[in-house]
Amino acid sequence: SNVATEFRALKEVILSSGTYNTPQILMLSGIGPQAHLNDLGLATKIDLPGVGSNLRDHYSVATFWDLKNLPEGAPFLFQSPSLNMFGPEQQGQPSFQFELAGNFGSVVPLRQVSTGTVRLQSSDPMASPIIDPNVLSTSSDVDNMVDGLENYLLPFFQGLIDKNLVTTNSLSPS
Repeated sequence: SNVATEFRALKEVILSSGTYNTPQILMLSGIGPQAHLNDLGLATKIDLPGVGSNLRDHYSVATFWDLKNLPEGAPFLFQSPSLNMFGPEQQGQPSFQFELAGNFGSVVPLRQVSTGTVRLQSSDPMASPIIDPNVLSTSSDVDNMVDGLENYLLPFFQGLIDKNLVTTNSLSPS
Protein backbone atom coordinates (compact mmCIF):
# COMPACT_ATOMS: atom_id res chain seq x y z
CA SER A 1 0.00 0.00 0.00
CA ASN A 2 1.01 3.62 -0.46
CA VAL A 3 0.34 4.65 3.12
CA ALA A 4 3.10 6.68 4.74
CA THR A 5 4.20 5.48 8.15
CA GLU A 6 6.40 7.43 10.53
CA PHE A 7 8.74 5.71 12.96
CA ARG A 8 10.63 7.41 15.78
CA ALA A 9 13.64 6.17 17.71
CA LEU A 10 14.51 7.05 21.29
CA LYS A 11 18.29 7.00 20.74
CA GLU A 12 19.73 6.04 17.38
CA VAL A 13 18.93 4.27 14.15
CA ILE A 14 21.39 1.99 12.39
CA LEU A 15 20.92 1.97 8.64
CA SER A 16 22.49 -1.01 6.93
CA SER A 17 21.45 -1.37 3.32
CA GLY A 18 24.73 -2.16 1.62
CA THR A 19 27.52 -0.22 -0.01
CA TYR A 20 25.35 1.46 -2.63
CA ASN A 21 21.89 1.67 -1.09
CA THR A 22 22.90 3.04 2.33
CA PRO A 23 24.21 6.34 0.91
CA GLN A 24 21.29 6.42 -1.51
CA ILE A 25 18.75 6.19 1.33
CA LEU A 26 20.63 8.74 3.42
CA MET A 27 20.80 11.25 0.57
CA LEU A 28 17.15 10.72 -0.38
CA SER A 29 16.38 11.44 3.28
CA GLY A 30 18.27 14.74 3.13
CA ILE A 31 21.48 13.55 4.77
CA GLY A 32 24.54 14.03 2.58
CA PRO A 33 26.55 16.59 0.60
CA GLN A 34 24.40 19.74 0.55
CA ALA A 35 25.45 20.91 -2.94
CA HIS A 36 24.56 17.51 -4.46
CA LEU A 37 21.21 17.35 -2.66
CA ASN A 38 20.36 20.95 -3.67
CA ASP A 39 21.20 20.16 -7.33
CA LEU A 40 18.48 17.50 -7.22
CA GLY A 41 15.94 19.68 -5.41
CA LEU A 42 16.21 17.73 -2.16
CA ALA A 43 16.02 19.59 1.13
CA THR A 44 19.19 19.15 3.19
CA LYS A 45 18.47 18.08 6.76
CA ILE A 46 22.10 17.37 7.64
CA ASP A 47 25.03 18.51 5.48
CA LEU A 48 27.31 15.47 5.65
CA PRO A 49 29.78 15.67 2.73
CA GLY A 50 31.24 12.19 3.32
CA VAL A 51 27.99 10.36 2.50
CA GLY A 52 28.54 8.49 -0.76
CA SER A 53 32.27 9.23 -0.78
CA ASN A 54 35.34 7.06 -0.18
CA LEU A 55 33.99 4.05 -2.09
CA ARG A 56 36.61 1.31 -2.30
CA ASP A 57 35.58 -1.68 -4.31
CA HIS A 58 37.29 -5.04 -4.70
CA TYR A 59 38.10 -5.14 -8.40
CA SER A 60 40.28 -7.75 -10.03
CA VAL A 61 42.05 -8.66 -13.23
CA ALA A 62 41.12 -12.19 -14.20
CA THR A 63 42.65 -14.61 -16.70
CA PHE A 64 41.37 -17.88 -18.12
CA TRP A 65 43.29 -20.66 -19.81
CA ASP A 66 42.62 -23.97 -21.56
CA LEU A 67 43.83 -26.98 -19.61
CA LYS A 68 45.41 -29.89 -21.43
CA ASN A 69 47.50 -32.97 -20.71
CA LEU A 70 46.47 -33.15 -17.07
CA PRO A 71 48.17 -36.14 -15.49
CA GLU A 72 46.21 -38.52 -13.32
CA GLY A 73 46.16 -37.11 -9.81
CA ALA A 74 46.74 -33.57 -11.10
CA PRO A 75 47.39 -30.95 -8.47
CA PHE A 76 44.31 -30.21 -6.41
CA LEU A 77 44.40 -26.68 -7.85
CA PHE A 78 42.58 -27.93 -10.94
CA GLN A 79 40.00 -29.84 -8.95
CA SER A 80 39.35 -27.57 -5.99
CA PRO A 81 36.66 -24.90 -5.85
CA SER A 82 39.21 -22.18 -5.11
CA LEU A 83 42.71 -21.56 -3.83
CA ASN A 84 43.42 -18.17 -2.30
CA MET A 85 46.93 -16.90 -1.70
CA PHE A 86 48.17 -13.54 -0.53
CA GLY A 87 50.93 -11.48 -2.09
CA PRO A 88 53.84 -9.80 -0.35
CA GLU A 89 53.13 -7.77 2.73
CA GLN A 90 53.41 -4.01 2.98
CA GLN A 91 53.28 -2.59 6.50
CA GLY A 92 52.16 -5.95 7.87
CA GLN A 93 49.28 -6.49 5.44
CA PRO A 94 49.16 -8.38 2.13
CA SER A 95 49.23 -6.30 -1.06
CA PHE A 96 46.96 -8.56 -3.06
CA GLN A 97 44.98 -11.75 -3.05
CA PHE A 98 45.43 -14.32 -5.79
CA GLU A 99 42.46 -16.50 -6.59
CA LEU A 100 43.06 -19.69 -8.54
CA ALA A 101 40.44 -22.27 -9.48
CA GLY A 102 40.44 -24.71 -12.37
CA ASN A 103 41.14 -22.63 -15.49
CA PHE A 104 40.81 -19.26 -13.78
CA GLY A 105 43.26 -16.96 -12.03
CA SER A 106 42.90 -13.40 -10.75
CA VAL A 107 44.74 -10.67 -8.90
CA VAL A 108 42.70 -8.69 -6.36
CA PRO A 109 44.44 -5.63 -4.87
CA LEU A 110 43.83 -5.30 -1.14
CA ARG A 111 45.42 -1.93 -0.39
CA GLN A 112 44.12 0.32 -3.16
CA VAL A 113 44.30 4.09 -2.77
CA SER A 114 41.73 5.06 -5.42
CA THR A 115 38.30 5.95 -4.09
CA GLY A 116 35.00 6.38 -5.86
CA THR A 117 31.57 7.78 -5.17
CA VAL A 118 27.89 6.88 -4.95
CA ARG A 119 25.57 9.71 -6.00
CA LEU A 120 21.90 10.10 -6.79
CA GLN A 121 20.84 10.49 -10.40
CA SER A 122 17.52 11.99 -9.35
CA SER A 123 15.22 12.45 -6.40
CA ASP A 124 13.27 9.37 -7.50
CA PRO A 125 13.80 6.64 -4.87
CA MET A 126 13.31 3.97 -7.55
CA ALA A 127 16.17 5.28 -9.71
CA SER A 128 19.46 3.46 -9.33
CA PRO A 129 22.31 5.49 -7.85
CA ILE A 130 25.24 6.58 -10.00
CA ILE A 131 28.21 4.45 -8.99
CA ASP A 132 31.68 5.63 -9.97
CA PRO A 133 34.22 3.12 -8.62
CA ASN A 134 37.14 5.22 -9.97
CA VAL A 135 39.41 2.15 -9.86
CA LEU A 136 43.06 2.36 -10.88
CA SER A 137 42.95 6.17 -10.87
CA THR A 138 46.25 6.54 -8.99
CA SER A 139 49.67 5.55 -10.24
CA SER A 140 50.32 3.54 -7.07
CA ASP A 141 47.22 1.40 -7.72
CA VAL A 142 48.26 0.83 -11.33
CA ASP A 143 51.83 -0.05 -10.24
CA ASN A 144 50.49 -2.47 -7.61
CA MET A 145 48.24 -4.23 -10.15
CA VAL A 146 51.05 -4.50 -12.71
CA ASP A 147 53.36 -5.88 -9.99
CA GLY A 148 50.79 -8.53 -9.06
CA LEU A 149 50.35 -9.58 -12.68
CA GLU A 150 53.98 -9.47 -13.83
CA ASN A 151 55.71 -10.85 -10.75
CA TYR A 152 53.19 -13.29 -9.35
CA LEU A 153 50.29 -14.37 -11.59
CA LEU A 154 52.10 -14.49 -14.96
CA PRO A 155 55.04 -16.56 -13.58
CA PHE A 156 52.44 -19.04 -12.31
CA PHE A 157 51.02 -19.27 -15.85
CA GLN A 158 54.53 -19.71 -17.24
CA GLY A 159 54.98 -22.67 -14.90
CA LEU A 160 51.80 -24.23 -16.31
CA ILE A 161 53.02 -23.62 -19.87
CA ASP A 162 56.44 -25.11 -19.07
CA LYS A 163 54.74 -28.26 -17.74
CA ASN A 164 52.60 -28.42 -20.90
CA LEU A 165 49.38 -28.12 -18.85
CA VAL A 166 47.93 -25.11 -20.70
CA THR A 167 48.06 -23.85 -24.25
CA THR A 168 50.05 -20.65 -24.77
CA ASN A 169 47.34 -19.14 -26.97
CA SER A 170 44.63 -19.66 -24.34
CA LEU A 171 45.66 -17.04 -21.79
CA SER A 172 43.09 -14.29 -21.97
CA PRO A 173 42.45 -11.38 -19.63
CA SER A 174 38.86 -10.55 -18.82
